[in-house]
Amino acid sequence: MFDKNIISSKIAELRRSIQLTQAELADRLGISHQAVSQWERGETLPDITLLPELASILGVDVNTLFGIAAGSGSAAAPDSEQTDSSDDAPSESQSEKPDPPADIECDGDFSFSGNIGSANVGGDLSIEGSVFGDIEAGANVKVTVCVEGSINAGSSVTVGKNVGGDIEAGKGVSVSGRVDGNIDAGDDISVGKDVNGNINAGGEVSVGGSVEGDIDAGDDVVVSGDVSGDIDAGGEVSVRGNVEGDIDAGDDAVVSGDVCGDIDAGGEVSVRGSVEGDIDAGDDVVVSGYVSGDIDAGGEVSVSGRVEGDINAGDDVVITEDVCGDIEAGGDVSVRGNVEGDIRADGDVSVSGSVSGGVEADGDIAVNGSVSGGVEADGDIAINGQVGGDIRAGVDLAVNGSVGGCIETDGDVSVNGDIAGNIVCAGRCQIGQKDNPQNCRVSGDIECDGDCELYADVDGDVSVGGDLILRGNVGGTLSVEGKLQRIG
Repeated sequence: MFDKNIISSKIAELRRSIQLTQAELADRLGISHQAVSQWERGETLPDITLLPELASILGVDVNTLFGIAAGSGSAAAPDSEQTDSSDDAPSESQSEKPDPPADIECDGDFSFSGNIGSANVGGDLSIEGSVFGDIEAGANVKVTVCVEGSINAGSSVTVGKNVGGDIEAGKGVSVSGRVDGNIDAGDDISVGKDVNGNINAGGEVSVGGSVEGDIDAGDDVVVSGDVSGDIDAGGEVSVRGNVEGDIDAGDDAVVSGDVCGDIDAGGEVSVRGSVEGDIDAGDDVVVSGYVSGDIDAGGEVSVSGRVEGDINAGDDVVITEDVCGDIEAGGDVSVRGNVEGDIRADGDVSVSGSVSGGVEADGDIAVNGSVSGGVEADGDIAINGQVGGDIRAGVDLAVNGSVGGCIETDGDVSVNGDIAGNIVCAGRCQIGQKDNPQNCRVSGDIECDGDCELYADVDGDVSVGGDLILRGNVGGTLSVEGKLQRIG
């Protein structure tokens, strides 16, 4: 049985002795940088097919990787002539192997061209090469290649390639490669590739890959990949992938994928995927998928999928599928599916399906289905289905179904169905259809200022200010100021 600890420490020791970074060794083997890191942490072992090439790069035989001294174990012992030769002259790999990089410690600034181990300096640190350990610096840190450990700097940090640990900086951080740890900076943070940890920045955050953690920034956040945690930004948020947590942005929030949490933005919200939570925006909201929670927007709301909560918008609302809650809009409302709540709009309302609640609009109302509650509009009303409550129209009314309450309009009325309440009409009134032998019924009174065509039975009184065409019975008093024509 092989000892992982021996193998891992041996690989790390030999790699450092020839001044190779984990990334450089991985590139020469054609594997991921993470694989080398896992070997040296003792989490995994190299694939057996890689051992000869790995040993060759490190300048040793395979037995040495397993902590087996040359000539012991299962390795064949060399003959005496070869042994004498090796005793007299070291091998080429042994003679050319450089000393391991030195650790640096000084009270002031330190500048060096080449690789070093760890560094602890009181001032600036400038390395034209790699650092194989941790860095502690009182001021700025600049490394042109990689840092395999963590960095703690009193001022700014600049690294040309990857950082293998955490970064803590008093000012800005700029890393051209990836960071395998957390980043905490007093100013802006810029990382060219992935960040495998949390990010906390006093200024802007820009990441060229994905972030495996939370982001907290005092200004804008721009991420080219996914974010596996929450985002809290004082400015705009722009993510070209998915966000697996909540978003809190002081300005706009733009996400090219899905959001698995809530969104709270001071400006616009634009999501090209779905949102698994609530949305609260100071301006417009545009979602290309569904929203599983409520939407509260200072401007327009446009959702290409289903909304499973309430909608409150300062302007128009456009939903291509169902809405499972109430809708309140400062402008028009257009829903191509059903609405399982009430609708209140300062403009027009258009619903392609049914409404489980009531509808109230300052403009026109058109519902291509039933309305379970009442309907009230300052403009025209057209319902292609039943209405369960009262109807009040500022202009004309047309209902192709029954009405469970009273009707009052300032214009004309046309209803093809039973009416459970009274009718008050300032214009022309038509109840039922002339060519339909099936009679309708009005359970209340009818008061019509204009002409009236009544193809229905009326349980109450009928008062008509104009002419009346009547096919049906009137249970109460009949008063007609114009011409009365009975048919059928």
